[in-house]
Amino acid sequence: MKKSTKHSLILSAISLLICASMLIGTTFAWFTDSVTSTGNKIQSGTLSLDLLVYDKTAGDYVSIKNTEDAIFNYEKWEPGYTEVKLLQVKNLGTLALKWVAQFVSEKQLSALADVIDVYVKPSATALAMPTERDVLDTYTKVGTVAEFVNTIETTTKGELLEGESAYLGIALKMQETAGNEYQGLDLGGEFDIRIFATQLTAESDSFDEQYDKEAPNATYEVTPANIQAYLDGEYADLENATLLLTAGDYGTLYLGRPTKHAGSNTVYICNTHGYETDSAEEFATHLGDGTYHTTPLYETTVRNLTLKAEDGVTVDGVLVTSGHTVGPATDYVLDKTITAGSLYYSTLRINGLTFDGITFDGRVNIETSDAKTVYDGVSFVDCTFDIGDTVSSNKQGIRYYNEANNGNVKNLTVDNCTFKNCYQGVYTANTNGITVVNSEFDTTGHNAIAIQSTVHGAVDLESVVIENNVFKNINDRIIRFGEIGADSDISVQYNYARNSGDEDKEVIKAVSIDSGAEFDVKFNDWGAGTVIANSEFSDTDTVALVGTATEFKTAAESGKDVYVVEDIEVVERIEAKGGVIDGNGKTITMSDAFNKNDTVIYADAGAVTVKNLTFDGIDRVAAIRTLNAELTVDNCTFANCTQSMTQGIIRCNLGNATITNCRFTDNTCTMVISFNYDASNDTTIMVENCLFENNTCAETAVVYTITDVGTTIKGNSFINNTVNISGNNNGATVYVGFTENVVVRDNLFSGNTVKALESSRERLSGGLMLGYKAVVTNNVFINNSVENKFGTSDLGRSVTASAYYGDIDLSGNYWDGGVPVYGVDYYNEYDYVGNSVIVDNPLTTYTIDDDGVGVKA
Repeated sequence: MKKSTKHSLILSAISLLICASMLIGTTFAWFTDSVTSTGNKIQSGTLSLDLLVYDKTAGDYVSIKNTEDAIFNYEKWEPGYTEVKLLQVKNLGTLALKWVAQFVSEKQLSALADVIDVYVKPSATALAMPTERDVLDTYTKVGTVAEFVNTIETTTKGELLEGESAYLGIALKMQETAGNEYQGLDLGGEFDIRIFATQLTAESDSFDEQYDKEAPNATYEVTPANIQAYLDGEYADLENATLLLTAGDYGTLYLGRPTKHAGSNTVYICNTHGYETDSAEEFATHLGDGTYHTTPLYETTVRNLTLKAEDGVTVDGVLVTSGHTVGPATDYVLDKTITAGSLYYSTLRINGLTFDGITFDGRVNIETSDAKTVYDGVSFVDCTFDIGDTVSSNKQGIRYYNEANNGNVKNLTVDNCTFKNCYQGVYTANTNGITVVNSEFDTTGHNAIAIQSTVHGAVDLESVVIENNVFKNINDRIIRFGEIGADSDISVQYNYARNSGDEDKEVIKAVSIDSGAEFDVKFNDWGAGTVIANSEFSDTDTVALVGTATEFKTAAESGKDVYVVEDIEVVERIEAKGGVIDGNGKTITMSDAFNKNDTVIYADAGAVTVKNLTFDGIDRVAAIRTLNAELTVDNCTFANCTQSMTQGIIRCNLGNATITNCRFTDNTCTMVISFNYDASNDTTIMVENCLFENNTCAETAVVYTITDVGTTIKGNSFINNTVNISGNNNGATVYVGFTENVVVRDNLFSGNTVKALESSRERLSGGLMLGYKAVVTNNVFINNSVENKFGTSDLGRSVTASAYYGDIDLSGNYWDGGVPVYGVDYYNEYDYVGNSVIVDNPLTTYTIDDDGVGVKA
């Protein structure tokens, strides 16, 4: 039978109160003549906990949540001395909550921690301060301070509904047997106790009580010394939790194994008597009743657990296994070790397991021989596998193995990971739902990716996605399939390989493919002379995948569509002859040998699109320059460039151009973008949804356009840019020349400065400088300014919307508290038919969208 819910709640309450007793003392330091706690802290996310302590003077419980008062503050500790405190933990919020506690000690505690005992008394109602010394007879000893911090076995978790409280009497007693050797000692270190609260699935909405089941995870910092205890459920229930691995070398981690700790979420089953319980203690008592019992069965559950690494973490490997365990092995439920024979059976259910940013120097082996086990949703993100063995068949990076072909092991995701010096990178068997994307495989003794079947026949793989990966030095087929079942939908796209394949240059092969399986295979480059064994894996469409500067130049200059698969250092100009250059999130840098009088990408004809590419540290030259070409730049980043040649980081001459969704940050340049600088032309340009931040320009403007260009500047953010003007030149953050059909709307101008360094100039504008016939609306101007050699100019001040001519509509903008004043904040220098400036209906409020781009009035 199962133990009662009431019993379970009592244990949880005890755990809650034990942990809460230490909650206020985030850092405790113990001395033989003084015990203090400092740095009190409660961490409760969006929920609200309070900790109260009984005050004898007030005769009531008093909150200490926002104080730094010590709980135990007696200064003359000696053998036999006992101090009792009464605590109350209260849910102040309106939501039910579940909480877990974390115990962290970064240093080894001294022997003093071994002679101070901890006693507790939980209660559902308020406790009275004891008056008799024999009070400890009614308290439960939970161990010494050392045991309490480092090896406490009670599950540290609890639940509180709105307004509920839990109470605890806690006593510290220095052992009478503590001799003089403990005089003068301090604790030898500090320990932290952290409480995290998340929403409890308790309240109901119009549908059910599950609306808050995706509440944020609790996070626990772990070390090599204590991570296994966390994984075994010793300190916390890890459902919906994150273990943050602090720097260090970790051994092999055992995840999901059954233990006696309630936090392991294990049910203990004896099939002989139809008995099951979630109490290991009760289970041990049942097995000791003197009757015959079959081999124990343990069912363990892991839900939504993340292991995330800080910098400086390496892990020897991970083992996740279930099925029949035989000796030599240890049963961590019954603390039983055998050298041979049957020990226990186990079933493991994983629903959501993520490894994030971890470097592994041993394989992650997730396997089962149990038909009831389910592994569903295992992810590796930003991980590195450097196994150091390309020969031994058990040296894969990841092994995801199901002995049965029953569909219970599924949904493996590998994203942005690196595999080096492995026998295989990713190996699966009898698995469906496999995604390997954005990853790099370098030097394997066998396959990079193996998706295998076993003796149980073809596997219905369901969805397989292998996309955007780089393979180098794969000493067998790059991708190896076993028997592919009819219910398989396989996508292999944008993969790039060099120096890979078996002795016959085969790079992909399947043992068999059932009728009905579907394939989407295109845009791959497996290297020269390679062979595809099955026609289903032949590319239906092609694109030039490039991973080197030479490949990039050759493909772009042939007019092909280009897809960049690795970061590239360019050594000379790339003359694009049309087509799409898809950077795939990669970065372009410059070799020191690059001609500093040139440009990185040059187009003088046709239509060229550059997207998803980062230009970092481009020196002196333009990143992109066009002449009589149609240019589109989308979702690109230009950062840390020091361009000093004529005009801009993007320089467009005599051709239409569209710049969208780009970032220009921390550049030092003449201008960031210049359009049609050399001659007038009947063209159109658009700059939309871009960010210009912390750029320093030496000429005229951040964005510059000139005569007869239809211009749209929309939804951009110009933040903290500086334009320095030399000689008698004019200047603005955005300078639109003598042109009609100008729209400037939904932009943010904040903190920009335009300076005339050598003279006093009136044609300066911290925001806009316009010619005529422009609509300027729904923009926000905040704290923009102009300066000249003699200080702040009288014209084009912080509002900054100046015009040579009239016919400018400045209605509906936010002016940072002041509407433009004729003759001060803008001017009409030349006579023009119409000669009007409209500044009606200024905006009085504004908001910025989630990306900080664009204005919503």
